[in-house]
Amino acid sequence: MQKMIKISALLIGVVFLAGCGKQSVSQTQSVVPVPATQQPAQLDDTSLATGINIEKIDRRKGEKCATIGPDERYNNLPLANEKYIYSDPFKSMTLEIPYNKNWKFDGCEIGPFSQSPFVKNDGVGIYFGQPNSWGPDQYHLLISTIRSVEDIQKELLAGPEDSSLPRTQMKKITINGLEAFRWQENGMGEMIKIEVIGKKYNYRFESGVGQENELIKIIKTLKFL
Repeated sequence: MQKMIKISALLIGVVFLAGCGKQSVSQTQSVVPVPATQQPAQLDDTSLATGINIEKIDRRKGEKCATIGPDERYNNLPLANEKYIYSDPFKSMTLEIPYNKNWKFDGCEIGPFSQSPFVKNDGVGIYFGQPNSWGPDQYHLLISTIRSVEDIQKELLAGPEDSSLPRTQMKKITINGLEAFRWQENGMGEMIKIEVIGKKYNYRFESGVGQENELIKIIKTLKFL
């Protein structure tokens, strides 16, 4: 498997995440460091606000990776069996994410994560976990400008941006001593969102409702630099 793995920003809405039936079950605990040549681009307040200088990284490499609709080849991929350390000093964090070096099939190799700017949401998006043939992958992380739990709650109570995605079960929580806010969005699929308050940025993690326990395990590996 090539060391340089570029990755794609997925354009279909995150609501399909809830349909991802596979969960990343760690079978071994090997840790894969991020090669220096694969480190994501620098992140600063200007980049967050405008999307400028945020590199798009495609985790899928190969002509046969792209599909339209469900693809059995993706369904047959093995579960994650190791931890990949996503580390970026410009985002002031490290995170252990599920990965499997055997996420590949003829004409396609799939790396640990994708990255894309989210100008509308004032941040940068990271997709990781079990690959999906269409729609976003198993987990999503949005890194954005810092705000308090009170600001998050105030925005959510003001009403959803999309009336088809009502927000429920909102509550303040603590994960490994980190202050966070958790809520659920119900649309075409049920999504769990947990936004962690960082030192320089906020980190909003998203997954399907049935994967919340695994998502929290991932959040517990979050470390600030």
